[in-house]
Amino acid sequence: MPPRVEILLQQLGKVDIRLRKSMKLKPSHLDLMIENLIEAGNDIKLIDWEYSANADFRFDLAMFSFKGGLDKSGDELLIKTYYGKNRPELYAELQAMKAVVCFREASWAILQRAISPIQFDYKKYATEHLADFEHYLVGHVV
Repeated sequence: MPPRVEILLQQLGKVDIRLRKSMKLKPSHLDLMIENLIEAGNDIKLIDWEYSANADFRFDLAMFSFKGGLDKSGDELLIKTYYGKNRPELYAELQAMKAVVCFREASWAILQRAISPIQFDYKKYATEHLADFEHYLVGHVV
């Protein structure tokens, strides 16, 4: 476990409080990484639905943005495309949800480090994603 796990969990709790204020549950993929998007002619298909559930739809947007490396203008375009109009107030919410995505990725890596037989530097992956978690908190949550 990270040495500052209690502090990190407190920060995650603040993110949760902030995002719950405007949470809307919708059918969600919950593993929306670039690898799960398949180009099919003029369409894009989503595959790998075993984690899907009704959830905060912003998680999928944040996962797509984070894994796709979108910058501020990319995030603004993502929000506009999703809603069909500009919604500048949602930019900070998306950044806060990116923090949740990063915490999830770090938690997954911590678990994998303990149970996976695969030779991969899960500690580095977790450390990097915890740093990303804290990056997305700055100016958006705490």
